Formats: sequence, C-alpha cells, structure tokens
Amino acid sequence: PRSRVGSMSCVPKGLPHRFRALGRHCRWVGYMFKFVFRSSICLAAVAASSAASATDAAHAVAADGDSIIVTATRRAERIQDVPISISAFSQEELTEKGIVGYEGIGRETPGVVLNKPTANFNNFTARGIATNGYNANLQSSVAIYIDELPVSTIGNTTVVDPNLFDVERVEFLRGPQGTLFGSGSLSGAMRILQKSPDLNDFDVSALVDLGLTGSDSIRQRYNAMVNVPLVEDKLALRVVGFYRDEEGYLDNVGTGVKNSNTLIDYGGRATLLWRPTDRLSIKLLGSYEYSNPKDSSLTSPGLGRNKRISDEPDRFTGKQLIANATIDYEFDFAKLTSSSTYSDFEQRFYVDLAGTFPAGSFPARRSPSVSMPMVMTRCSSRKRGLRRRSTARFSSSSVASILKPPPRRRLFLSLNPEFL
Repeated sequence: PRSRVGSMSCVPKGLPHRFRALGRHCRWVGYMFKFVFRSSICLAAVAASSAASATDAAHAVAADGDSIIVTATRRAERIQDVPISISAFSQEELTEKGIVGYEGIGRETPGVVLNKPTANFNNFTARGIATNGYNANLQSSVAIYIDELPVSTIGNTTVVDPNLFDVERVEFLRGPQGTLFGSGSLSGAMRILQKSPDLNDFDVSALVDLGLTGSDSIRQRYNAMVNVPLVEDKLALRVVGFYRDEEGYLDNVGTGVKNSNTLIDYGGRATLLWRPTDRLSIKLLGSYEYSNPKDSSLTSPGLGRNKRISDEPDRFTGKQLIANATIDYEFDFAKLTSSSTYSDFEQRFYVDLAGTFPAGSFPARRSPSVSMPMVMTRCSSRKRGLRRRSTARFSSSSVASILKPPPRRRLFLSLNPEFL
C-alpha cells in the first residue's frame, strides 16, 4: 500500500480504523502547530516593526532637536528640508575633526575631491566634474564664497586658504548652482559663513593646536576670539585673530633647504553689529589674511620619499583684504538684504621653469632667478536680495548681484643666462 506524502500522517490505508483515526488526529495537530508558529512569526515581525518605527521616531525627534539651519537657498531652512544635495559643518564639528582649511572639507564631503598641490592652490572636483588644466581662460567648476564674496579664481591664480575658526558653518552644495551662485558653480558651491557678534553676552575663546608635521618639524596653530557687547541688545564687536607656523616635511635637494614647504599664515577680522530697532540691523566687517608658503608641496618620486627638486622654490603667496557692509530690514511681508563687499587681493605665483622651454626661446636677461609673479587686485561685489515671507510651502526670492572684475593683472617673466 502507498502512503501519503506532504502531510503529518503517513499511515497506510490497510491498517485498522483506530490507527487511521490516530493519524488524522496527528495531522490536525500538525496544522494547528503550523498556524501557531506562523502567527508567532507575524506577531514578532509586527512587534519588531513597531519597535523600529518607535526607534526611527525617536531618532527623528532627536535629529529635529539638533538640526542644522542652513541658508543655501537664500532662506533659513533645516538641512533635511533643503531639496538639494548639501553637507554642512558647524564650528564644533570642524574643531572635533581638526578641519582648519580646504583639505579637511574635501576629505569629509561625499562626492568631492580636492586637488591641492601646494598651499593656496586649490581646485575642487564635485561629482566628477572639473576643468582639466590650469590655463588662464579656464574657470573653476566649484564656486567658493566667504559670506557674500566670491573668492574662487581662474587658471593659474592662487586662492588664499581661509582660516576656519569661529565660523557659523561651512556649507558645500553639490550639483549645478548657477541660479544663485553664478557661472562658476557648474558642479557645486562652497560657502564659508562667519559668526556675527553676540549683542548680549561677553565671550572669549581660544584654540591652540601643536603637533608634528614630519619626523622633526613642528606645527603651531593659534586662534583667539573676543566678543564684547558695547550697548546691550544694540551694539557689539567681535574680533578674531589667528597665526599658523607649520614647518614643512619635504626636502628640496635643488635648493638644499630641509623642510622647504614651511607655511606662515596670519590674519584677523573684526565685525561690528548694530541693531537700532527690531527691524533694522547693520553689520560692518573687515578682515585681512597673509599666507606665505616657502615652497611647493609637489614631490619628485624618483628622488625618494618626501623629496623634490627645483633651482628656485615654487611659491604661491597671497594677501587678502576684505571690507563688507550688510544691511537687513524686516518688512511685514518680506526681508530686504543688501550686501556690499570690497576686496583687495594680491597674489604672487613663483614657478621654476627650468627645462620647460628650449634654448633660445627668450632673450637672455641677467637675473639671478626664474620667477613668474602674478598680481590681481581690487575686486568688489554688491548684492541685494528681497525674500518674501510666506508660511506656505512655496515662497519667492529675488537676488540681484554686480561683480566688478579685477582691473589689472601683471605678469613678469625673468630668465637667467644659465637657464638659456
């Protein structure tokens, strides 16, 4: 006789009725066991789902309580509500991660790569989009702003590395941002927003960073800030100063200088905030920074580890002076913001051109060095924006900007007879 397959009863048909009844009873017990087991799995899944939902809700509440407010779209919004890809870093996060310049932002921002052969020479690549080369007519694909001033440049010009101390936050927007940040933001834009004075509380802070850059070179970074309310709830002054002395880690066998890529960088800024009424506020800002790397950080791998060679040091120095005036006025239906900035930016780009050109390319001039300094000065920008207040999902914003390009650029090329 054949037996049943796929059920709890495997009793042959030829057995007595009592055994067949026992088989049916076992089959019903099996069905009940399957039902109870599957019901337990469903209940466990529902309980796990409820616990996960409760956990997600708790995380959402916690995130909402500690949410970062950004102004990437020219209006204050929570970062999770901004409909673009954006990364934001607060001052606490910058300090915790040891970020003091562009290299830290490039390391911590997803989809962003920083090409930085030396100090004050920066080229960001966002989402794989970048200009290929350093010709003078090429424009960077990532716009860099300090408050409302664009500081990104084109071609072989240098960009002073800003000091990221006492900043409100740093925002990096990925994707085309030409509507709000101009043609130089094809792949993204980075905004460095500095802190405004506190009208009510006196505050002092300092940050000292000591470390080793190489095996025998010392890194020194000093930062300090003082906030003084001059008239309570009306007028306040905030002053920031910084100094960096970072000994290099490369040896230039051509010049014979050990730790040749040493960096000296210092500067400061002062911000005065006046709020005569609840509707009107006027902010005046002045800042200065001088950055002087003694040599390039490019290496010559054929000479060994941390070695480079050049007849003269490659230097990318820069001085930047910024003056800004920002006026905010609160209407009943909108907020008017007017920001005017003047910048005096001097750049010097020294490059050793030995072996670049064939003999006889240039007339010989008796000069002890090979250098190519660039100077670019006096850049001003003015922006006015009217943001309409609205409690609805959609609101309007109009921004008008004027950017005056640098009026002059000087290029000097001096060659010595030995080179020719």
